[in-house]
Amino acid sequence: MQQKNDFLARRQKLYDEKRIYEQFYNPIAEYQLREYLKMGLVDQLEGPQGGYAFYLNELHTKRICGSIEELQAYLGQKLDTLSEQMSTLIHEVRRTNQKLAHLQTTLSACCTAIEDGFARTSNQIQSMSAKLREEIASQARPIREAVQRSEYNLYLASLRKELDQYDYGRLRRPTMDDAH
Repeated sequence: MQQKNDFLARRQKLYDEKRIYEQFYNPIAEYQLREYLKMGLVDQLEGPQGGYAFYLNELHTKRICGSIEELQAYLGQKLDTLSEQMSTLIHEVRRTNQKLAHLQTTLSACCTAIEDGFARTSNQIQSMSAKLREEIASQARPIREAVQRSEYNLYLASLRKELDQYDYGRLRRPTMDDAH
């Protein structure tokens, strides 16, 4: 219990001294920052090579990877659906072509019947084409949105990298004595 109270007091002291930025006031971020320092991945918290930048880059990377995984899953589902619909369309077109070939062989005896069958077949093809165009358009919209989100996340990451190259009067560097 005393060890926990000591830890909480040291952490509160860092908060009061503004040594840890407010956006990192959560146990997960604090743990990660301590681990970066312990493992020697960083030797300071501030700066473009510091623990804060390292942690934020990890968060951005996870967010981008998550967006890409969502996009892949979404595309996989929609491509399967589109493939089934295309297969149905091809089957219908072949079936329609067979009907047209049969109608053509009986042309001399059934000119009127051929005209009716052709008109009916043409309407089916147009209806199926219109449905396919609508389906493609409805499937393209979420894909565009997911790509735009991914591009936006990449844009934010590049802005963060560019901002990290500048020194905006960072807080003083913590010493080992201050950490206790």
